Amino acid sequence: MSKVYTVAVVGGGIGRSHIVEGYETNKDLFKVIAICDLDATRRNGLADEFGIERRVENFDDLLAMDDLDIIDVCTPPMVHYPMVLAALRAGKHVICEKPLVGSLAQVDEVIAEEGKSRGLLMPVFQYRFGNGIQQVKKIIDAGLAGKPYVGTVETLWRRGPDYYVVPWRGKWKTELGGVLITHAIHPHDIFTYLMG
Repeated sequence: MSKVYTVAVVGGGIGRSHIVEGYETNKDLFKVIAICDLDATRRNGLADEFGIERRVENFDDLLAMDDLDIIDVCTPPMVHYPMVLAALRAGKHVICEKPLVGSLAQVDEVIAEEGKSRGLLMPVFQYRFGNGIQQVKKIIDAGLAGKPYVGTVETLWRRGPDYYVVPWRGKWKTELGGVLITHAIHPHDIFTYLMG
């Protein structure tokens, strides 16, 4: 029998999707044991919905949990960097929504911290794991498409006004970048995944 990793989800907005689409469908691998959210109604609602006993408001409470393997950071981007560093320093594995951090210097620091940690870091780039992309990857890896030399990527993605009602969206300081970071990052990840 393989190990079941214990998980805490931080941020109950997109974090709910992580629970539904990731952890609930892979109960043989993961068990969500804690929810962390500043909003008590959202925190308790998620915990009640999924039968999660531990409900915390303070991120530092998660770092002290000896039986916790993975911290899944699903918060607004401007707090990813300090949370990722703290979780790695606590020896936890970290899954983090995009964008991971806001600068190359922060990338370097996170890489260095991961190298010293017992934990591993995985940024969320879910589209590369979709069936279509995986089929293309197999074709390329098998040499059936020839060697890729040149490629392009375009992003055609529209968000209506309702998307920007969330206070941190649409602002460079809180999203850590413009459309390249918020939306085009996914096709660019797929592009680099396929092209090498």
